[in-house]
Amino acid sequence: MPGQTRETPEEGDPVRKFYESLNQQRPDSAMAKKWLMQHGMLPKEIAAALFAQVKAQRSKKVAGAGNGRAKPQAKPQAKPKAKPQVKRKRVVKKEKSESESEEYIPKPTKRGRPKAADRDVFAGI
Repeated sequence: MPGQTRETPEEGDPVRKFYESLNQQRPDSAMAKKWLMQHGMLPKEIAAALFAQVKAQRSKKVAGAGNGRAKPQAKPQAKPKAKPQVKRKRVVKKEKSESESEEYIPKPTKRGRPKAADRDVFAGI
């Protein structure tokens, strides 16, 4: 059959029943005609005419601009701007003496308990 690309489904197939009934109820349905043509269920004359239409539409799409959208015009390429360098201050950490580390008291969290990292500090006490 002209335009047939798939196997013809069995008569009990629900998808086949849907497209056959759609074609009967709305003979102008392009969706139903295309499906019936692809599955070899249209009469040969109708399938040949429909296949010629589909072929003509495909050739127009290939010769045209693709998907029908307007192509964006090319914008002049601008040189990328150099990012300003950010000067960062060096942070010098003070070493804690033994007396300072003993005085450390963790701040309670919202629930009133020290954070997990802070609890480890007191694990040895």
